[in-house]
Amino acid sequence: MPLFALRLRDGNCLVIAADTESEALNRAHTFSRSAIASCRPIQDFIAEFTLSDDGDLKCVLQEGATVREFYDHEYPMLAAAVNQSYADFDSSVTDSRTDAIRFDDEARAHRSNWGQRDREIVTFAVQQERQRFSN
Repeated sequence: MPLFALRLRDGNCLVIAADTESEALNRAHTFSRSAIASCRPIQDFIAEFTLSDDGDLKCVLQEGATVREFYDHEYPMLAAAVNQSYADFDSSVTDSRTDAIRFDDEARAHRSNWGQRDREIVTFAVQQERQRFSN
């Protein structure tokens, strides 16, 4: 069964398994109060669900292609802001150039070392993404 990414007007996304785009759109109305801005089939998607000691499930996207696809299609302004910060200051020393990078808290930790400028750029991009379809 295909997976569909549905970008919501409030800036969030849903990933829904459905036979058709129409079915995905219909199912989305059950899970979200926000209007749908776009819907497209997902090409790459790998996520790991980890069970915590507290009984919570934490979802971690496992494949770089998954994250890139969401940046490219659903969050292009955020992608540009993040790319600008990395272009200015290069990759983290913890990023491996040969191994797959897990998109979990540890992989994101190097962002805490970004300067105020980079945080403001990303924060602005997040605000813009949330407002992009709000009208």
